[in-house]
Amino acid sequence: TGLERLSRVEGIFSNDTKPVESFMPSRPITSTTPLTSLESVGTLYLLLDETFQNFDGLQNLVEIQEDLLLLASYDTPSPLMLSLQGLNNLTSIGGRLTLNDVDLVDFTGLDSLESVGSIDLYLGGRTLPSFESFAGLGALQTITDKLQISNYFEDLSLDAQPFLALSSLTTLGKLQLYN
Repeated sequence: TGLERLSRVEGIFSNDTKPVESFMPSRPITSTTPLTSLESVGTLYLLLDETFQNFDGLQNLVEIQEDLLLLASYDTPSPLMLSLQGLNNLTSIGGRLTLNDVDLVDFTGLDSLESVGSIDLYLGGRTLPSFESFAGLGALQTITDKLQISNYFEDLSLDAQPFLALSSLTTLGKLQLYN
């Protein structure tokens, strides 16, 4: 595909316009396989559809300098069950990790992530109906800004169990829970 030797890129956006002019990606991405040499990226905004399986092409990615936004295409008939496998070597996300209109059970696949600016989870409706815990984030030491969990569809009731996987976390700017 011609991208196999690419090791650094400022941003990857699955849309037709520049990221500054358009926050939301408009075209789904089906595979990250051509990006096997990528080690660092400024921003990664990906619109995913039901054909997307995993992040196998990003096994060499160690740093996202700004944001990682993963959202399902509105054409996807049900929540997109997502696996974060393939991101196993990612150690740092400088900005936000945001999941919207996707589903996952836990964060397995982000096993090497040590620091992130913030984590924004939008529970309920089509987003994260199967979410159980923060398992997979055992190496996470720092959330610089916030861990935000929002649930706009039902009362937010969390017990301590999902948070036990954050055993290495030493720094958290703030915890925000919204109904």
